[in-house]
Amino acid sequence: MSMKYIRMKIAELQLWYAKRKADELHEKYKERFFVVPDEKDKLIIINRKSFRGYKRRGQINKEVRMFDIIRECFYMTPTRDNIPVDDHVIKRKKLMWLEYKSKGKR
Repeated sequence: MSMKYIRMKIAELQLWYAKRKADELHEKYKERFFVVPDEKDKLIIINRKSFRGYKRRGQINKEVRMFDIIRECFYMTPTRDNIPVDDHVIKRKKLMWLEYKSKGKR
């Protein structure tokens, strides 16, 4: 087994775990949550409210908007109204994560 294969399997597990946590938070709070990397490339789960807090503390650039989070996140839960995310979007975002990890820090 190559190291690249192992890294990709670890990346898949990291995303799976973050997605599971985001889904649990969505069930509990009935809000949309997003899986994004933090400044250390660790996956974190945020919602609109925590996004504003990160911006206020300077952990996210003040120029970043919610639209950017939606576009760049690696996973998002259904909306507050429980409108699901299309499967093809989920698959595309997973590929984004795997590409991000394959080009990122080693």
